[in-house]
Amino acid sequence: MTRRRTTINFFVNSPKGIVFLKSIDASAIFKTAKKVFEMMNNIVEEVGEENVIQVVTDMVIKLAS
Repeated sequence: MTRRRTTINFFVNSPKGIVFLKSIDASAIFKTAKKVFEMMNNIVEEVGEENVIQVVTDMVIKLAS
C-alpha cells in the first residue's frame, strides 16, 4: 500500500531573490487547524516576525478546528 504524504516547502523572498528555506513532511500536522497554525507560527518565529509581510498558501483542504 502506498502512503500519500503532505510536503510543505517554505521559500523566502528577499532583495536578492527567492531562497528555499526548508521542506517539512506535514502528513501528521494537517489533521487540525491548530497544528497548521503552530507550524506556520514556528516558521514566522524562525525568520523573525518583523521580516514577514505575507503568507501565501494554496491549501485546498478542510481542517477540523
